[in-house]
Amino acid sequence: MACRKVIFMMCILAIFSKIEICYPDTTSENMFVKSANKIRPAVVSIVTKHANEVKEKTSERIGFGSGMIIDSEGYILTADFVVADAEDIEVILPDRREFKGELKGMDKRFGMAVIKIDAKGLQVVEFGDSDALKVTQFVVAAGYGYGNESSPTFTVGVVSALNRRLSTPSNYVISDFIQTDVAMLPGFGGGPLVNIKGEVIGVLYVRVTDGVSCAIPVNSVKQAIDSLIKRGRVTSGWLGIGFSEDIKPELAKYLGLPDLN
Repeated sequence: MACRKVIFMMCILAIFSKIEICYPDTTSENMFVKSANKIRPAVVSIVTKHANEVKEKTSERIGFGSGMIIDSEGYILTADFVVADAEDIEVILPDRREFKGELKGMDKRFGMAVIKIDAKGLQVVEFGDSDALKVTQFVVAAGYGYGNESSPTFTVGVVSALNRRLSTPSNYVISDFIQTDVAMLPGFGGGPLVNIKGEVIGVLYVRVTDGVSCAIPVNSVKQAIDSLIKRGRVTSGWLGIGFSEDIKPELAKYLGLPDLN
């Protein structure tokens, strides 16, 4: 009997010696934490004041949004609707310092705006490559939900679609939105959408419905920032074709133009 017990225990030990104890994989969790910590110092809260006129009476409306520091000299990128028609712009940094914001440029066709504050030595965001995004890739959204947090709020999700076509509040159509399932709280508009490396790959723009939000791809934004700062709007090249002389009958026939004689 004792011999059987010894053999049984030996078999149990042999079985457990083959089993590897698995601990939860915290690699992805740590990457989210690192991503949030990297972007946190460069995410700002934007508070705006607007004049409301109702039945010949003027009242003040307060708006809330988010933005990201793109230059250590105080330039901040946000969404156009955050600062559109604002009479006063206030920027609050994560360290709770407050600055008056100056609108440097806005273009509703591209859904973006740049504001400037009188501050130096600020930590800035790092831009990534939105063209490299893949559907189901993890992303992190950052912003000041409801405008009343003392520090940025972060939500996590995945890219659910690319090149979504939507109309903006100004009735312009943007055809390359990044669609995600991150929770986009009121006040998140204009904040950064980042990958797990903490690189900005989009500007948070609109919450379509529960579980669906869209961001402007950062590659579209990067091309427009300098133009917004220098000219106040995005300038595009154009191609014009003209004729310096009357079109001769032979050329008109070749081009398939109607005979006007």
